[in-house]
Amino acid sequence: MQRVGDTRASRPILDDGAASREGLVGIAGTQLPPTAEQLDYGRRFDAAYSAAVAKYDAYLISLEPLQAALKKAGIKPLQGTNQVAP
Repeated sequence: MQRVGDTRASRPILDDGAASREGLVGIAGTQLPPTAEQLDYGRRFDAAYSAAVAKYDAYLISLEPLQAALKKAGIKPLQGTNQVAP
């Protein structure tokens, strides 16, 4: 009985010679052009990400008066309020 993660199970496939290696390269090395759906998804994702980053950065700008008031009162300002660059 072989245990999970036992590499002996994969050795016969990898030691089979050049044919196995060529088969693995052929499968892993194939790159098809993106479909129209994938390109559309990428555009929508980029737009949504940019909008979310802009919204977050606007929120951080809205915290500036609070940061100034905390500093003036001698209280440690909020940490982790760095703007994000998309």
